[in-house]
Amino acid sequence: MFFPGTGSRPAHRGGSTFGGRGGKSRVELSAQEELAKAREERERRKRQKLEQKSAVVIQAAWRGWFSRESTKASTRKAWDERYGAEGQLLEAGDCLSLGAGGALGTLLFFYDPGQDCHRLASVARAVALATKTDEWSQFVTAYNVADSRAALMYRLKELARQCLLTLSRHRRSLAPVLAAARLVAPLDAAGGGVAGAMQECVLLLVSPDVYAGVLGKPQATTLSGAVLGHLAEAGMCRHLFLLLVAALMPQPHQPPAASGIAAALGGAHAGRHGHHHSHDHHSHSPHHIQPLGHGRGHAHGHAPLPAPVLGLSHQAPPALHTVAPKPYVEALVTQLTVRLLALKSWVAAAPEQSLHNLLFVPDLWARCGSLQPVAPRVARTALSWLAAAGPRRLAAFLPPDGPGGLPGGGGAAVAVLIANVLAVGPRLLQQDKVAAATAVPGSLRAPALATARVLHALVSLLPLAPFFGEGAAAGGAADDDEDEVDEAACGSLGLMRLTLSLSAAGALPRSVVDGVQGLTGISGRQLLKQMVTLLLPVAAPGAGGGGGAGGAGQGSANTSASGYATGGAASLGTSPSGGYFMTLGGSPPMRAGSLTNTGSLGKASLGAAAAAAAAAATGAGIAGVQLPGAVSAALALTPPSTSSLLEAAEAAHAVAELVHQLCQLPGQRQRVMLGLAVGCDFVERMWWSFLRPARLADIVGITWLPDPSAPASGPGGAGSSVPGLSPCGTKASVSTSSSFNCSGAAPMEVELAGGGQLSRQGSRNNTGTGFDDGAGADGTGASGGGGGGGGGSGWRPRMAEELGWLLPLAVACGVFTVHVTTTTLDEFYGNGSPGSQRPLALQQLYDSAAPEAGFLAMLRDSLWHVLWSDFETEHSTAGEALHAVLARAGGQLFGILYERNCRQAFCPTEAFHATALAPDRFLTEASSSRSSAGREDGTSRVWQVLAAAPYLVPFADRARLFQVMVGKEREEYRAQEDSRFLEMGMLEAGLGNRFVPIRRDQLLFDGFDRLNSLGERLRGRVRIMFIDAHGQPEAGVDGGGLFKDFMEELMRAGLSAEYGLFASNAAHQLYPNPAAMCVVEDAPRLLAFLGRMLGKAMYENVLLELPLAGFFLKKFRGAHCDLNDLPTLDPELYRNLLRLREHLLSASASASAAGGGGDGGADSAAMDLGLTFVVADEAAAALGDPHAEVELKPGGRHIAVTADNVREYIHRVAHYKLNVAPRPAVSSFLSGFYELIPRTWVSMFSGEELQTLISGADSALDLANLQQHVEYAGGYHQDHPVIHCLWEALASFTPEEQGKFLKFVTSCSRAPLLGFRYLEPRLCVQMSGGMLDAAATQRLPTASTCMNLLKLPPYRTVAQMREKLLYAVTSGAGFDLS
Repeated sequence: MFFPGTGSRPAHRGGSTFGGRGGKSRVELSAQEELAKAREERERRKRQKLEQKSAVVIQAAWRGWFSRESTKASTRKAWDERYGAEGQLLEAGDCLSLGAGGALGTLLFFYDPGQDCHRLASVARAVALATKTDEWSQFVTAYNVADSRAALMYRLKELARQCLLTLSRHRRSLAPVLAAARLVAPLDAAGGGVAGAMQECVLLLVSPDVYAGVLGKPQATTLSGAVLGHLAEAGMCRHLFLLLVAALMPQPHQPPAASGIAAALGGAHAGRHGHHHSHDHHSHSPHHIQPLGHGRGHAHGHAPLPAPVLGLSHQAPPALHTVAPKPYVEALVTQLTVRLLALKSWVAAAPEQSLHNLLFVPDLWARCGSLQPVAPRVARTALSWLAAAGPRRLAAFLPPDGPGGLPGGGGAAVAVLIANVLAVGPRLLQQDKVAAATAVPGSLRAPALATARVLHALVSLLPLAPFFGEGAAAGGAADDDEDEVDEAACGSLGLMRLTLSLSAAGALPRSVVDGVQGLTGISGRQLLKQMVTLLLPVAAPGAGGGGGAGGAGQGSANTSASGYATGGAASLGTSPSGGYFMTLGGSPPMRAGSLTNTGSLGKASLGAAAAAAAAAATGAGIAGVQLPGAVSAALALTPPSTSSLLEAAEAAHAVAELVHQLCQLPGQRQRVMLGLAVGCDFVERMWWSFLRPARLADIVGITWLPDPSAPASGPGGAGSSVPGLSPCGTKASVSTSSSFNCSGAAPMEVELAGGGQLSRQGSRNNTGTGFDDGAGADGTGASGGGGGGGGGSGWRPRMAEELGWLLPLAVACGVFTVHVTTTTLDEFYGNGSPGSQRPLALQQLYDSAAPEAGFLAMLRDSLWHVLWSDFETEHSTAGEALHAVLARAGGQLFGILYERNCRQAFCPTEAFHATALAPDRFLTEASSSRSSAGREDGTSRVWQVLAAAPYLVPFADRARLFQVMVGKEREEYRAQEDSRFLEMGMLEAGLGNRFVPIRRDQLLFDGFDRLNSLGERLRGRVRIMFIDAHGQPEAGVDGGGLFKDFMEELMRAGLSAEYGLFASNAAHQLYPNPAAMCVVEDAPRLLAFLGRMLGKAMYENVLLELPLAGFFLKKFRGAHCDLNDLPTLDPELYRNLLRLREHLLSASASASAAGGGGDGGADSAAMDLGLTFVVADEAAAALGDPHAEVELKPGGRHIAVTADNVREYIHRVAHYKLNVAPRPAVSSFLSGFYELIPRTWVSMFSGEELQTLISGADSALDLANLQQHVEYAGGYHQDHPVIHCLWEALASFTPEEQGKFLKFVTSCSRAPLLGFRYLEPRLCVQMSGGMLDAAATQRLPTASTCMNLLKLPPYRTVAQMREKLLYAVTSGAGFDLS
């Protein structure tokens, strides 16, 4: 294309056409400019047309608005001329006319709450007074005429609506009247005023009684219900909240009321001040808000709610007023609320329509006492609506801070809501007496689920101050670890905790603060017990849901609430012999005892049976099918159907998330866990209701978690060919070492759709609870039925890392831990009676008939999955938190169970070991995961396992790893040490300087003076030079033997009673003496030195015969000691405390049975032992004050020990004796020990295992191992006849005699843990005398224990060898130093 002014010859510039350097010519630029101008012109013309059209529309709208306003103004003027400015000329017939010129219809046309309230009051008064006249009957009769019904309904609805909105708008001015007692003549113009007329009119219009005489009861009920529904759609509940707050919570800081309309609105006040009214004529139009649902709820196309919703009154608020015991507003609130509850067809579609608004009123039930009878229904309905709307959206439903809300805003609202819910008490989750007779079993499941979910969200939002302090939400755990993972994230809904200003916190009533603190108090425990009973209904095999306190338990093992025997699921029962069995569909029961294989139920062996198991779980009979023994045993314990499992998972997660969130409140973890452990059999219920079925489903390979990428449709998932099973489901399994990964979880919130209806996106049925947030607004499911909540088949985990049971398992572990640490061993083991074993029968922990089906196996595999298999997978913040919670809680319980099993076995030790563990790989990875500093790399999965659950790894492997780590560090340090000396040319001087002179009669203090200051150099070689009584060095050069002898003698002296640094228990086991810190000079440094020496002995692999007390060994890994550790300190005190408990409890029971309540008589005297919460101060007693006492709790000196608090008393005594009193001495000792042996190296061993590391294995002498690693000298060799006699003689010794022989040679009666290969120096047998020396055989064997050297004469016969050896090792003869 050619443009004017362009030539045909191209311009050449810089070797480039059209502009050089690739640029554009003026011709191209001109063409583009022209095109741009053309586009701009088109856009300008389009904008101009749009502006003109918009102007036309705006002008038309303005003209319409102006016309309407003008019409309204002229109509108002005409209305005033006809009926009077205040309606004083009104007659009943004027208001009860359906014609176009009627007073009511005309008023509704021009009504403005700001300036027409007195006119509306006159109309409302006239209508209310006319309800008993013939005009009213004629007016209401129009309901039966089709042509006039709409006009009648419009007038009744709008009159009631405008009365309520006007009351709400002017609530501040009307507050004194609303807060006063009910008026004697509310419809009297002078006495009742505006408030009385409008309130009475509203109450009459929603009552079916005023219509029943004309229309009959059915039609009257329908008509009044329509009026009430219209009020509810207009945000009635929100306005009732505003009225209650204004009337019942007067604000003293508000300025006095202004003159004018306030006087006119004041009712009785207006009567005293005459009839002067000033109108509010503001030029601007009224403000409006748009409720959720985009106008839905405003029938007949009328405008949305006006400004009164936000409290935008144009008058100044009144001064502080007095609230009557039974305020006038209470009648309005109570009647409207009760009638709304009875309106079964009503379902709130927007936040302002829900009854939860009432629960934002502080002390609601106390301030409105007439609401008490319906308080449970109000709370259930409100909580159900909040749960259905989505707890994650809860923050958006909270009232703001200001005139339209509460002082303190959302933070205060959350606290008030919690306090009001807890104030309902046990009735919240109990059936009404009338409803209980016809209630469907499990009908309270949905309200319980809703309550758990909403409380979870509320606790997440709750400000910590002034309720639980400002500390970090650590749950009160005294944890020395600095964990960077926020554990609260695993149960988080993504809600940020709110805050409360000091002024707002101070404005809260004390009852609200106390109510919120009741979350972890008595009221909270009662509610939590009800929820646990309803949501975890199976408490034992074959048992129902449990009655619970006050009839709370409505679940049953044979109902859909529990998930058993529903839809073809397996039903659980007991066999005549006590075994458990499950009936699958129509198949005969199969006994659990049929499992004879005690090995692991691996996945490989179950591959062929997975389909049969799945069919069994979904109702398909398997009668006549022959299965392998392990599989048939697993199927004899088959879990319920997939839908039942999902229901159980939904309930278990709701409870677990709430409990976990409660535990994040500062200082409340122990209280919450203890309440669950003692009060509601939480562990047993969680196990039987959910964890056990989930474990069994995992064992037999049943897929029950929905596929996160597939849409949720149908009870079994999209495309499922088998009911209850999803062919594309996610396999939830931790039985193998393979990692589990999810591609993401589906959204779980039930959104409020644009049309205002609750849209349950992804819900599988309309009677359930949706994915995450459930229950219909009526509290019994969205359909209003009384079912069990359903909806379980639509549940999905909150995060991809959740296998379906990790959080419930973690919470159960926390409760389990608290239970076993606060009860005695007798309760755990049940004295041999399975029925008395708590918190779980030992057979459920581990059953030799089905070893993989127990709680222990589930915990073991879950820990292995979290700490090893899935450790290196990238996780979300919530997933990391979930894994951290399970690792902490599960690992702690795993360790406790391991120690209990070591104390009294209930399963093989191998049951604790990870089945997927490859020992060689573990050791290899552990050896390689060392940081540049030479110590362990704590971020590797090896050390995560060893830190959280070390007993997943066999003790031998852990001990070998310990020896490897110590050996590597020792070699590396000594190599560096030698290198430094060589570089400095000081090798000889260095070696010479390292000989430490020690006087034998001053071992402890010489060792302290010369070794305590070495610091890090103590890791190097230390050579001992003993000084005799004359001050001369003893003969001999220390090649390791003298140091070993020095260590043995030093520790024996330091831990003896001579110096008072250590004490011993009844079993002669040692522990740091708490009194030493007061009576021994420089005790902290001496104890730290002894700790270094013990660490040095372990560092050098020197075995010491030092029996340490069990509670003290527990301190090495930083564990907290409990009542069950007290026997290792003072068994007599332990027995006496248990006797005290039994005595007080039995005396209390006798007093109760006698009806005396313990007030007097022998039983009272038996309970009054003069004990208080104090204990003797041993440190002060050591200083000469035997009467000094220490209070076990603040004010304990004045708290008597009774049957009610005896359990607390014995635990506080045990805590003081085991943790408080010995803490300074133990801390000093361990501070020195940790300088050589890091805490992480010993924390992977139990107390008994650590004792084995220190003193060697307490087992029979392994002669074969000893023969492989012994050395010979002086003419002896492996095949020497005397050596053969030696081994035959040792083989004939008893284990006790073998130990004495070992102690004779090595000074320690125990063999090295990993065999004599690790004994340093190696045991050596040297000939004493000669083979031709006849007198040699008359001598006794001697030994040099420092060198592990046995000097053995050449005895000729086995009998002689045995006789001489036994004499030597039992008499103590033959010890010398050579």
